[in-house]
Amino acid sequence: MLSKKVLAGIMGLSFMFVGCGKAKEKVGEALDRDVDIVGTWRTDNTEVGLVDALPNAERSFDFGATGNFSRVEKFCDDDKCSNGEGFVYELEGSYETKGESKENNEVKVINFTVDHAYITVKNELAVDAFAAIELCGIKNWEENLNKKVEITDKSCAGFNVKKGDVVVDVYDVSDKKLFLGKALSFSLRDDSDDRPTDVDRDLVYNKR
Repeated sequence: MLSKKVLAGIMGLSFMFVGCGKAKEKVGEALDRDVDIVGTWRTDNTEVGLVDALPNAERSFDFGATGNFSRVEKFCDDDKCSNGEGFVYELEGSYETKGESKENNEVKVINFTVDHAYITVKNELAVDAFAAIELCGIKNWEENLNKKVEITDKSCAGFNVKKGDVVVDVYDVSDKKLFLGKALSFSLRDDSDDRPTDVDRDLVYNKR
């Protein structure tokens, strides 16, 4: 049986990934897509500490030239993913870049609009953990082992991943490295006042 701490960590994980509201601001007109951000970006497999039993994660973003994006997070039990991935969290949607931040001209403004969210459980540890809390209203995660399960518009451990949710953030691209807002991207921010004013330079996305 998994500890309450592990289960709490997995429940808390949900709140770290998805904005739960519509951004209220309008920062001028959307500019052309920033060509510097287009492409695939990936972090190393590093300890993130969101889930006790699966403390490591590799994160990636893919930004399309036409304004589409996808984000993938793969969670493992060590930095080499020796026992395979525990689960994978994915987001798909669109993005707008809007030029320099008014608060900090060293970073640029970006808005993400969420279209789809998915979870794929990859091993029994994740199956047991999600089943114990009936994550997203699903009781039998065993049936969904290695299946990509859409969780858009479902209630998942106290939050809803709604189609059309807007997540506000900032970014910087330099030396083929991408940095995003100091608050972990897709954290619980529901209006423009919650947009970070600086990037987290400890979390590096490298161009692939």
